[in-house]
Amino acid sequence: KIKRRKGMKMMHQLGQHFWGFLQNSPGKEFARKVLAGLITLFAFVLLVSVPGPAQYSQTITIYPAHTCWVDDDHPDQSNYDDSTLHVRAKPKHGGNVNIRRSYYYFDLSDLPAGAIVDAEFMIDPTGGDPGDLDLYSTSWDGSPISWNSQPGAGALLDSVYYDGGTSTLSFDVSDALAGNPTTVSFMLKFTDENPPSTEHCDHVNPRLEITVNTCADLGVQKTCHDLVAGEEGQLVYTIT
Repeated sequence: KIKRRKGMKMMHQLGQHFWGFLQNSPGKEFARKVLAGLITLFAFVLLVSVPGPAQYSQTITIYPAHTCWVDDDHPDQSNYDDSTLHVRAKPKHGGNVNIRRSYYYFDLSDLPAGAIVDAEFMIDPTGGDPGDLDLYSTSWDGSPISWNSQPGAGALLDSVYYDGGTSTLSFDVSDALAGNPTTVSFMLKFTDENPPSTEHCDHVNPRLEITVNTCADLGVQKTCHDLVAGEEGQLVYTIT
C-alpha cells in the first residue's frame, strides 16, 4: 500500500515536469494527447494490478451468557447458571433411568463483521463414565428451564465419544453459525439414554471458539496532475 502511494507520487511529479516541458515545445496539442494517453495507460495498469481485499483470520472465544442442566428425577427444578454442568444416562433399579442434559445459550452480537469459517463448541470434563455425546441446536432463549419445560432438540450438529477422562471435548458447530446469527443455543445429551451401564460427563468451561475472516479494503484516490491552462477538470482515479 505504501509502495503504491510512493509510485503514484513519483508518477505525479514526473508528469508535472514532463507537462511543463511540453508546454514550451512545438506540437503542443499532439504532445498533450500523448501525455493523456500515457496517464490513462498507467492508471489501467495500476488498477488491474491491485489485488482483492486482504483477508485476516481472527479467532475469538465466547462464553455462554446462560447455561442450565435438567434432571428427570427433579422435573421442576432449574439448575440455572451453575458453574458445573451435567450430562447423564444412569440405569436404576426397576428398569428406570436417570437422565440429565445440559443447555448453553450464547450471545454473538459482538462478533466482528466477516464470514465465519470455523466454529467449535468446547467443554472441559472433570470426570465421568464413557459414552457417545450428541450436541443439538435448540430454540432455548436463555431463560430458566426445568426438565418439564426444556425445549426439544433441533438439528444434530455433531457427535463425540467421551472416554471418561478430563481431556477437552470439541464439537463442530460451523453449520449452526453459517448464517451469522446473533444468538445460538445448544443441548448436550448422551446418544443412548437407556444404556446398559452408567454414562455421565460432568464438565466446566463451555465455550465457542470462532474463526472469522475479515476484509481490509484498499481505497486510493489520486489526482494525476494539477490543472493547467486550457483544461476543464482534473483526472482522478479511485482504486477500491
